Amino acid sequence: MSVGTLFVFHGILGSVLTGLDRRQKQLLTGIMILLLILATNLAGLALTGMEHSLQLFLSSLLVFGLVRERETRKVAWWLLAAVVLGPLVRYENFALSIPALGYLAWRGHLAPSLVSGLLLILAASAFSLWLHSMDLGLVPTSVIAKSSVVESSFGISDILNNARSNLRERQGLLLVLGLLILVPAVLNRRRDWGDRLIAGWAVIAAALHLAVGDFGWLSRYEIYAWTAVLLTLIYVYRKGLINLIEALQVGRVVLVLTLATIILSIPYGRTLFRIPFEARNVYEINYQLHRFVTEYYPAPVAASELGWLSYQNEQHVLDFGGLASKEALTFLKDEPGVDWMNELAAQYDVKLALIFPSWSPVLPANWSAVAELQLRRGRFARREKTLTFYTLEPEAAGDLKAALLDFQDMLPASVKLVLVE
Repeated sequence: MSVGTLFVFHGILGSVLTGLDRRQKQLLTGIMILLLILATNLAGLALTGMEHSLQLFLSSLLVFGLVRERETRKVAWWLLAAVVLGPLVRYENFALSIPALGYLAWRGHLAPSLVSGLLLILAASAFSLWLHSMDLGLVPTSVIAKSSVVESSFGISDILNNARSNLRERQGLLLVLGLLILVPAVLNRRRDWGDRLIAGWAVIAAALHLAVGDFGWLSRYEIYAWTAVLLTLIYVYRKGLINLIEALQVGRVVLVLTLATIILSIPYGRTLFRIPFEARNVYEINYQLHRFVTEYYPAPVAASELGWLSYQNEQHVLDFGGLASKEALTFLKDEPGVDWMNELAAQYDVKLALIFPSWSPVLPANWSAVAELQLRRGRFARREKTLTFYTLEPEAAGDLKAALLDFQDMLPASVKLVLVE
C-alpha cells in the first residue's frame, strides 16, 4: 500500500509541476516524493504493520481523484472506490468521503455521488448489523472506548471538548494552519471554481477531524487528514510554487521545501525513531506473555492490554481495558468500583490477570501479586517496563508459580521475571 501511495503522490505532482522543463520536473518530483514520505509518516505507518497504510493510500487516492475530476470533468471509478472503501477501513475517512460526495454532486456528477453514497451507507450499515447480531452494539467497542464523541452519540459539548483537546496538539495546530491557508483560496472569486471546491472539501475534512477525530498513537490517527490537507495545499497553490521556482531557481526552492518539511514533520521523525524500540518492547513483553499463556499456562486470562495475548490463543482473553469487551467497557464507564472485575472474571473462569501498573490504581482486595515481568534496561519507547501477574484465587497460586518457574528460563536476556514473596 505504501508503494501505491508513492504512485499517487507522483500522479498529483504531475498535475502540480506543469510548465517546467522535463529535467526540472523529474528532479522536483523525485525530491518532493521523498519529502512527502517524511511529511506523511509513510515509513512509520508501514512499520507499525496496521491498516493505516491502506487508509493513507485511499485518502491520497481520493485527493488524486478529485484533482483528476477538476482537470478532466470525469469521475474515475477508483475515486468512487476510495470514497466507499475509505470509511470501511477506518471510520475517520467519513470526514473525507462525505464532503467528497458533496463535491461530486456540486460539480454535476449527481448519479455517481448518489450511488457511491448509497453503497457506503449500505456497507457501513451491514457491518453495524453484523456487530449487533453478535450483541456487540452497532459500533466497535474499541471506537467507543477511545472516543468520547462517539460514546455520547456526537453530543455538542463532547465535540467542543474534543476540538479543544485537539487544538492543544502540535499537529492539531498545524492542521488548523493548513485549514486557514486554504480558506482564502475558497473565498477568492478570481480563482477557478474547481480549485475553490477542492480547497473547500479539504477545509471541511480538516474541520471534521478536529471536531471528532484524534491525534497521536504513533502518529497514526491524524495522518489521513493531514495528508489530504497537505496534498490539497500543494495542488491548490501550484501556480505559486511554479512562480517560486522561476524566481528562486530549483536549488533554493528545494532547500526551502526541505527545511519546511523538517519543521512540519518533527513528530513523525520522532515516531520513526521510536518504532524499533516499540517493536522490541512488544517482543519483550507482549510476545513473551503470549508464549506464557499458550505454552505454559493454557487457561482463560484477563489483561489490561490486548494484542499478542489473544492472537492464535484458543483460551478466552478477558479485556479489562474495554477495547474488545462490551461488558468491561460498560462497567468502566458506569461503575467506579472494582467488584465488576471479579464478576467478569468469575463469568469466564479467569484465575490470572496480567496488569500494567498504570491501568488501574485500585484492584480488588482478593487479588494477589505473584510475579513481575521487568525490562532490565531503560527504553526510549513509551511502553511501561513492568507487568504484574495477579492470581484471583489463592488456591491457583501454586500452579501459576510452577508455570512461571518453567517460563523463567526461556525468557530473553533483556527480560527478568521476579517472583513476589
